[in-house]
Amino acid sequence: MRHKILIALAYLVVALVEIFSTDAQGKDPASSWFSVLKLYYWHWLVAASVLIVYLAVIYGTYVPDWKFTVLNRNSTVEMTVACGMSGKLDPPCNAVGYIDRLVLGLNHMYQHPAWKRSKACTDNSPYEGPFRSDAPSWCYAPFEPEGVLRSVKIISNSFHFDEHWNSCLESRF
Repeated sequence: MRHKILIALAYLVVALVEIFSTDAQGKDPASSWFSVLKLYYWHWLVAASVLIVYLAVIYGTYVPDWKFTVLNRNSTVEMTVACGMSGKLDPPCNAVGYIDRLVLGLNHMYQHPAWKRSKACTDNSPYEGPFRSDAPSWCYAPFEPEGVLRSVKIISNSFHFDEHWNSCLESRF
């Protein structure tokens, strides 16, 4: 259900850009390869801005060390993931997970992460299996597959230019 809300938010942003940039668009498109850039420069500008903000947050956010609790049948274990860096894209220390933990909290995240199928976590990779004895602590950590920062990426991806390119190509040939 949450992914439908994210898609609706993305298309709302795209629709608002379309509504407010209609007056700025030229009325008579020239039939050149660059006419799409000229006609829809506001779309390109907003999409590029969203992408730049997304990349700046991904690579510029400092991710500190973080702790989480694993509930076993007989005990409760507190684990720590050592990060202390920015610009890392690995599952335990990326900015996407950090922002999700800040905004949503660990209790509202998916408790069975897909990365526990990775080679670092299990010998049965790419299949799920028992954890290795030397598995890092982040193999046990929760995550959010449709998090807060991913909605910004969805907005960037929602600017569809296919129909604009097709209309440009049809008018040319």
